[in-house]
Amino acid sequence: MTYAPYLQQTADAVKDGRIIYDSSKMPTAITDLYLFDTAYIESNPAAVQAFTNATLRGLQFLQDNRQEALEIGAAELEISTEDLDKDLKGVKLPDQATNLEMLSDPSSDLYLAKSLQDLSAFLLAEEQIEAAPTDIAALLDPQFVEAATF
Repeated sequence: MTYAPYLQQTADAVKDGRIIYDSSKMPTAITDLYLFDTAYIESNPAAVQAFTNATLRGLQFLQDNRQEALEIGAAELEISTEDLDKDLKGVKLPDQATNLEMLSDPSSDLYLAKSLQDLSAFLLAEEQIEAAPTDIAALLDPQFVEAATF
């Protein structure tokens, strides 16, 4: 099991290697999150806002300047721009509006509390956790995404 950009590299490196399944078939199954400790947020709200702004600014840069963004990212990952472009085509990078939907719209299929609740139920059934969180929605705070400027 691996992830882009290493997914294709791994398949290519193994004789008869092939990708048998990837998350593009389940687009809401895997979500990357940025988490901040409550005490850190309370002590450093400007840093959290700056991080959120920069993240959304980076996404906007990718949308507005795709080739340059691919060159920067590919150099950092030590892969070709073509491979990075291919890998990113299988990834949904949520913009500000989608992030707000994911964090604050219980009627949306993208609402994170739903998938996190499903994950906690699975982990509980697999005896990977002793108890499921009681109020996952309370852990989601859209304030920095709402206030983002970029």
